[in-house]
Amino acid sequence: MTKVTYNPAQQEAIVSDKKYVRVIAGAGAGKTQVNSEVIAHKLNALRAKPEEILAITFFKKTVLRKLKIVQSALLDMSFLD
Repeated sequence: MTKVTYNPAQQEAIVSDKKYVRVIAGAGAGKTQVNSEVIAHKLNALRAKPEEILAITFFKKTVLRKLKIVQSALLDMSFLD
């Protein structure tokens, strides 16, 4: 997976230990990527259980992309075999 560079606000959202994280931004701002990294961080670093995570999107294409990003991030973190 290509290395992505995040701005400070995005990085803060990704590593947040808050129970709830909401990312609001305009088109093309990286919401799907950031939300996916938030999920991966919560699963890996914070040891959240998958059933404790709810991610909402309105487009099937976004869901498929988000799943791919999360899987890739978890593989990079050696969380999945």
